Amino acid sequence: MAIVERPNQEALSRAINLYLDAFRPFLTRNLKQVSAKTLEDAILQSLPRDKAEHFAQHLPETVDPESSIEVGHIEFILSHYWNEAFALPLRNRDSVFVKVRCVSVARNQVSHPAYRRDLDRMETLKYLDALVYLLRAVGASEEREAVANIKAGLENQGERAQKATDDFDRLEEQYQKTVDELGETRGFLWKAEFDLDEANSRLEREVTARRKAERAAQDAEILLCQTIEVLDKEVACRMGAETLATNKSRARQMTEQATQHGRRVLNEAVRHVGVAMARLVKSKRRAMFVKRHTSRVMPSHNAL
Repeated sequence: MAIVERPNQEALSRAINLYLDAFRPFLTRNLKQVSAKTLEDAILQSLPRDKAEHFAQHLPETVDPESSIEVGHIEFILSHYWNEAFALPLRNRDSVFVKVRCVSVARNQVSHPAYRRDLDRMETLKYLDALVYLLRAVGASEEREAVANIKAGLENQGERAQKATDDFDRLEEQYQKTVDELGETRGFLWKAEFDLDEANSRLEREVTARRKAERAAQDAEILLCQTIEVLDKEVACRMGAETLATNKSRARQMTEQATQHGRRVLNEAVRHVGVAMARLVKSKRRAMFVKRHTSRVMPSHNAL
């Protein structure tokens, strides 16, 4: 089973021990001044029955009763002997009893902590404030300073923990931003791949159209030559030499016109192929840039 760290509980436990070290002699000193009874009897008389029985049962005869005073006894001792022994040194009854009850609650929480978590930091600081107040009231300057230092250390630890939490939140936000950017980059890459596929398809269609145009031009040129030959034969049979020369000149003009037309068709097909090739090269460069950019912005989740 994992060990639960309890810095707040440990700090509060040390502070309560300092509180008892200062309050026990304060109670003993003031009780001896106003009561002729023994310290043990004076304490037993102030406690409720159940607490008195517990006090008597666990009090060894060889031990000073002062060391057996617990946090839960202090409220009853102060209340029973307030007017005779404690009104003058402590003065503000209401504030003192509020703080004493607060410390009793703190002792219960230290003695019976939650199963899997530490005491709440803000609650712990409130209990430490009550301890500082009571130690100041009884003039225990050394113990008060020690508890104040415990409180300051806990506050600094809380600030460091808050800073660590803020840093974690910032890193988590940065990670989420990187994930979003990666999603956008993937979408951009998918679109680039789609554009590349579409450019390849257009290139294949235009190459096919160029080949068809070349074949059509070749077929037209062959047909034209065959037609000229037939015309030459027919003209030779029906017309004289002079008329034949004129018709041959006209046939050559028609041949040149047909050849120029075929060349224009072929050049137009070549131009379309060049445009398609340029688009393909641009799309490939764009896809390579996106892939390189993606490899640079990919975050390392373990680093977070």
